[in-house]
Amino acid sequence: MSHTQRMENQTEQKELLTNAEQLANGNVEGATATEVKKGVLFSTQDAEEYRAFKRQKKVEEILAAISKSGGSLLNGEEIQRVCERAVRLKQQAVKVPITKLSQAKIYLKKSKVKIDCVIGGNGETLTQVKAYEMRLAMRSGAKELTVCVAPSDIRTSKYGEIRKELRQLRRLAGKRTFKIMVDDLFPTPTLSRLARIAGEIGIQYFCVPYFEGCEKLRFDMLNGCKLEICGVDETADFKKMSGVGMGRIVTGKVWDVYSEWMQEAEKIKFSPPITVTVPAPKPPVSVEEDPEKKTQQALPPSKIENISSLTSSAEQNRLNEQQQASSCCNKTTLEGSDLKFL
Repeated sequence: MSHTQRMENQTEQKELLTNAEQLANGNVEGATATEVKKGVLFSTQDAEEYRAFKRQKKVEEILAAISKSGGSLLNGEEIQRVCERAVRLKQQAVKVPITKLSQAKIYLKKSKVKIDCVIGGNGETLTQVKAYEMRLAMRSGAKELTVCVAPSDIRTSKYGEIRKELRQLRRLAGKRTFKIMVDDLFPTPTLSRLARIAGEIGIQYFCVPYFEGCEKLRFDMLNGCKLEICGVDETADFKKMSGVGMGRIVTGKVWDVYSEWMQEAEKIKFSPPITVTVPAPKPPVSVEEDPEKKTQQALPPSKIENISSLTSSAEQNRLNEQQQASSCCNKTTLEGSDLKFL
């Protein structure tokens, strides 16, 4: 087979897949006129192969979205179950409190899943205590460090103290991934200001609980700082956050999200052949056709005779008026000429 023939076959296959996608979505206008008139796009075998292709593509999208997420042990989940599911689904990391760090390390030891250690409890601790917990977590093998900001400092608008503490802890983290987390829900302007502070200091992730409209905080990120959303337990919310390109989605129910999403992939079906009735083209209207004749043909003979008599009488009146006007003009000229010679 020559190169030209191979290119033609590839082009035809691409057009068939495009038309199949448009017909499957109900977009009949987007398909080519030939395919719509035929009404049958693929044979049964081709339709089944296309369904398998669509399913495989959907599964790859699901696995890619799950692999960018993270697990969580902050709500008292079973350590072994969460860690084993994170390894099986190839998640990025598991968010672990420092009290469960040694146990999580056992189950994640031979995997690529990182340990994300939460420092400072709910944030209401001294900076020295947070620094001590960070050193302890780094010695235990934590690759990511999440520091909770004190809610009392946020409510009293002590942004200067928050900035000073985060700078000190950021230098201590070194090359490890450093995050800050706001454990409570605050007004959006307050979260936006904290997000800008995180970007100015050079923090990699700004973590907040899930709420409606939280994805808008992405526009406040600076210097490569990414947004991490925690507590995403519903499949619809997970799909929404994944669709807008969130930095990381943390969920404690990743297996439920994965199972429900995979069931949707199994239900993918190829649309049945679409038959479209193409209307017959209208005959072109002749430009030379006389409108009066067309109107007369549509009228009965009695009305046509009346119209003809009216037309002839109107024509006769018009000729008489022209003759009177010409005789008046000639008379005026003769009188003028007679007066000229007097």
